[in-house]
Amino acid sequence: DGTCLAFSGPDGHILTCDPRSGLWSHTDLRINGTTRALAFDQINPLQLYAAGSDAQVYSWDLRHTRRCLTKITDPGQSITSAIAVHNNILAVASESGIVNIFRDQIFLKAISSLTTPVDRLAFHPSEDLLAISSKWTKDALRVVNLRTPVPQVYAHWPTNKTPLHYVSATAFAPHADFL
Repeated sequence: DGTCLAFSGPDGHILTCDPRSGLWSHTDLRINGTTRALAFDQINPLQLYAAGSDAQVYSWDLRHTRRCLTKITDPGQSITSAIAVHNNILAVASESGIVNIFRDQIFLKAISSLTTPVDRLAFHPSEDLLAISSKWTKDALRVVNLRTPVPQVYAHWPTNKTPLHYVSATAFAPHADFL
C-alpha cells in the first residue's frame, strides 16, 4: 500500500523507511547471514518477509511491534534467490532452481521444474496460480496450480513453441486478465 519501503543492507540488516515522509525507521531488523530477498505480503502489506543465505525465512510485523513473528527453515537448505507472499501462502525460490511452497507456515511441496536460479515469483491475485521464472535460461517460465491440495506445475504450458526467450520479468495484471 506504499506505507513502507524496505532495503537489504549489509550483514543481514534490513532498512525501512516511510516514503511519504522520507524518514528512516530506527528499529533494527536483522537476519542471520546475508539478506537475499525481501517481500511484503500482498494482503497484509505491513508484514515483511526476508530470506537470505542461511536458508531461513523471517517475517516481521511492521505495524506496531516491529518484532520477528516467525522464522521458517527452508527444507532445501539452499541459498534463497527470491520470495513471494500472498495471504497465507509463501513461495521460497533458491539458486538451485527449486521453489518450496508453504501454506500457513507448513511445507507443502518442492517444485523442481527449473534448473537455474529462480529469480522471479508472482502470485495470481486470486491465489490460484504462481508463476516462477529464471532469466538465466531460455523459455524458463512455469505456472503452478495452487488450487489442488498439493501444488502442481502445468505440464502443457508453456510449450517449446511459446516465444518467451529469456524471461526478465514476471507478473500478473491487477485484474488477473494477463500474465
